[in-house]
Amino acid sequence: MDKFFKQQNESIGIFVDKLDKRSEQSTSSKSELVDMTKLILEALRRIATLTEETQLNFAYKITIDARVTDLFLNFSEGERITFVNMMLAKKVLPEN
Repeated sequence: MDKFFKQQNESIGIFVDKLDKRSEQSTSSKSELVDMTKLILEALRRIATLTEETQLNFAYKITIDARVTDLFLNFSEGERITFVNMMLAKKVLPEN
């Protein structure tokens, strides 16, 4: 029985070490994600015709896929408005 517990403790220790390393690596990526999300929300808030619900819905759709996020953040303000209008007209729908 002692051997079993010792093996389990070692396994759990290895798992915790891996989680610690992932958490250290993801701290900067979490910060970057928060910054990108703020930029996207600010851009969507500038589009006066969008309701708050629509802004949040589009923020979700834009941030769910890193490719769409990168694309949106690299658009000019006019291109962002066009993209959002295309989403409203369902001419382009980022995958959920």
